[in-house]
Amino acid sequence: MSADQIDLDASIDSMARIRFSATIAEDHLRSAKARIEWLESLLTLANERIERLAPEKKPQTKYSYWVSWFHLDAVSFEYDGPWWVTGVDSQERSLICAAVRAESEDAARRLVLATYMEPLEKALEWRFVHAKSDDWNPFSPRFPPAEWMKWQTRDEA
Repeated sequence: MSADQIDLDASIDSMARIRFSATIAEDHLRSAKARIEWLESLLTLANERIERLAPEKKPQTKYSYWVSWFHLDAVSFEYDGPWWVTGVDSQERSLICAAVRAESEDAARRLVLATYMEPLEKALEWRFVHAKSDDWNPFSPRFPPAEWMKWQTRDEA
């Protein structure tokens, strides 16, 4: 066998190995693509299941409430929505009325409680919490607006 024949055989052998390697690489690539497609289908199914089990939360609708309570005068509160002192009871507690935008009556009460600057030693005594219409305007001659008062109707919110 001549040197040229050996070089030719080596070249043919190298080419066969390259073809074999390319075939293996193509098989791995097909296998990888198949795995990716399978994983993508699993991800799609998982997302569909999540959407069925936990639908996307929609923003809570806020409603208008007219809220009144006996104010504990020793503790201050800060609320930038409309509120007025409407009188004093026999125990010298101020009567407060406020317009509140909240998701529910309980949320309206929680909003008022959150306006107090210090923890309350005793619970507020509520006079009422009344739901109002969407277009309700809390301002009137008896309850005039002040410059610091912020109020948005449901359409403006």
